[in-house]
Amino acid sequence: MAQTSTKLTNSASTGPDAVQLLLFETENLAVQQGEPRRTNAFGLWDTAPRFFFGDDMVETPIDRHFQAGGRSYRLTINPVSLRLRSDGGDDDGAKDDKSRWKVVMPGNREQIVEEVVRLIATRRARLSLDKHDEIVLRFSLHEIQKELAKVNKTLSHYEIRDALTILHKSVVEVTVDDGTKEAVLSSSAFPTLHFGTKKVKGQAGVNGGTMAYLKFNDLVASDIRNLRYRMVSYETLICLPPVGRWIYKMLSWYYEAGSLDEPIVINARSIIRDSGMTERSRFRDTLSTIRDSLAAVQDAGIIEPFELERQVQGRSIDDEIYTLTPSAAFRAEIEMARLAKAQAEDTLAQMGGTPHGPFQRVDRLAGTRLRRDRASRAVEKPAPLLERDA
Repeated sequence: MAQTSTKLTNSASTGPDAVQLLLFETENLAVQQGEPRRTNAFGLWDTAPRFFFGDDMVETPIDRHFQAGGRSYRLTINPVSLRLRSDGGDDDGAKDDKSRWKVVMPGNREQIVEEVVRLIATRRARLSLDKHDEIVLRFSLHEIQKELAKVNKTLSHYEIRDALTILHKSVVEVTVDDGTKEAVLSSSAFPTLHFGTKKVKGQAGVNGGTMAYLKFNDLVASDIRNLRYRMVSYETLICLPPVGRWIYKMLSWYYEAGSLDEPIVINARSIIRDSGMTERSRFRDTLSTIRDSLAAVQDAGIIEPFELERQVQGRSIDDEIYTLTPSAAFRAEIEMARLAKAQAEDTLAQMGGTPHGPFQRVDRLAGTRLRRDRASRAVEKPAPLLERDA
């Protein structure tokens, strides 16, 4: 449950750095003027259909079946009971006549806020480890507001706080959908979340704004520790519609090892199943949403004009098959993401770390040198990630 604390800061940890946390940073890599900002995307966690994009109120868990990385999974999204004020904000447990309860699911707003939190996590020295080696992030709600404004999106502090609370409370359960029923995860996005007020140095009693302190779930933390993530363009990602965001991440992960010379062929029913999009009452309207999303991905410079083949039964469209060819810009992005991953793996090995091993600690001086070395390599080989007009 989200808790309220009175003293939180966004200062970095004063202890040793971990190599893996430094390698997760992308801020020092974007050194060219006008170069789009980068963030990191995870595989299973980011492509799992764990958001609800419908308008109807859902008060019971949602079960979904999807495929990712060649495996079949079952996913359950659990709703959240949120106490709201009349102005739409979380009343933090106050029991007055204005209070009301609302059952909500994580949706588009929560997905966007999670992406902004992820971007903040890629900045210099923002991630740290607690005494249990769990990954911790501190930030202000104002930081999220400023990042949203850069891409022409607006949320109030109350809305941001509500979104973070929903991401904290809504438990996602993922199991392998085969005979083993292997449990993958049962956790929310942020299993630990605290809110508090920012301390203003030298000004006792001055409220510096609302701060948040959170921890990532075990799946995300494991991916950070084991370098299982891909560098992508933040502006491109955040400006796409929900299905477009899923397509972008799906393509990024498919081409992690796949041949860039081969297009992806995917049908509409697979996109519906795996993206978590809400089906319209008329199938043709659902198909229209998919085509609009593909057009947005195309306009963002990720794919060439896509090809479409309709499968018809009688007079009705049964399915649509899409052929997606990576654009030259996206191919360059993938190549540079591959290079960044290879360099990160080499750096971890040079610093004494091992694949699937624990966090590798380094002192502050070694951490500073590592950041400087990564920045110098970025200057020599700038990654031409996709640009997107806000």
